[in-house]
Amino acid sequence: MDSYFQRIEVESTEILASCWLWDFAGQKDFYATHQAFLSKCAVYLLVTDKLEASYVEKLWTDFDSAAEYVRFWFNSIHCYRPIDPVMSTTNFKIRRQLDPPVIVVCTNEDKVKVNTSSHKGIRENISSQAKLMNDWGKDCPLKWLLFQQVLGKLKETDVPISTTKALKKIARHKDIGITDDEEFVLCLQYYHDIGTIIYFDEETLRNYIILDPEWLVDAFRCLVSDKITDIISLSRDWKVLKERGELTGSLISLLFEKEPKLKFLENKEHLLEVMKRFDIVVNVANSDTLYMPCMMEACSFTAMQKVHG
Repeated sequence: MDSYFQRIEVESTEILASCWLWDFAGQKDFYATHQAFLSKCAVYLLVTDKLEASYVEKLWTDFDSAAEYVRFWFNSIHCYRPIDPVMSTTNFKIRRQLDPPVIVVCTNEDKVKVNTSSHKGIRENISSQAKLMNDWGKDCPLKWLLFQQVLGKLKETDVPISTTKALKKIARHKDIGITDDEEFVLCLQYYHDIGTIIYFDEETLRNYIILDPEWLVDAFRCLVSDKITDIISLSRDWKVLKERGELTGSLISLLFEKEPKLKFLENKEHLLEVMKRFDIVVNVANSDTLYMPCMMEACSFTAMQKVHG
């Protein structure tokens, strides 16, 4: 167990925090998957080339203006976030705002020269916003940090998903000492909130823990991306998906087989349950048939009624 732990000494009077950078796909096909990775413990950069209507028209015709496009992203990020009072750790003044914070960065590489002072300003803005968030500077038990190092080592050894039972056994090791089941769940929820793992303490999901969120991204990409082989694109199942949104079991297997090394097929059941939780795939009432709305071709509500009744 000792080989899992590292001792790092930093001489500093400031509170430091490790951070991860996530680059969300901007294509509309991936919009439905973003919600699985949105966290309250994050500062968001909304980067757009222009705020002109002509630019928005190239992105998605459903947006009438650039402001509406930007508002869409604000709403997506804040969809599950209520307005809470935020305690500043620097001046202890209470302010009210939508959390998590979103910083809009407008760029246009062909017209704006690189300005290092602008980059510095963005970094300082990110830092100042992070320090005003509720979770900044919050104490974390040392044994939770030790457990996180073990999870990181498992991820590095190509273990993207594990059973909760197996990780609970590791957490109970004498060098870590998370022996209480309730504390174990709290620890998992904490690391889920900060984006380190994917875990839901729900009946159909609590038996597995995704250690590598990027692995889940790749699984989503297998299903929602149009980058497929001719064999799949010419199949009847693919035609049914594009026309009716119906996702057959055989098509799921074919799509997951695009990345055999990532072992999606072995974890197919859990992956589908995660997708159901976020309505990326859905069941129609009294039916086991799966549908993927984001892959359906756009049509009127009347046309949809004719297809599905």
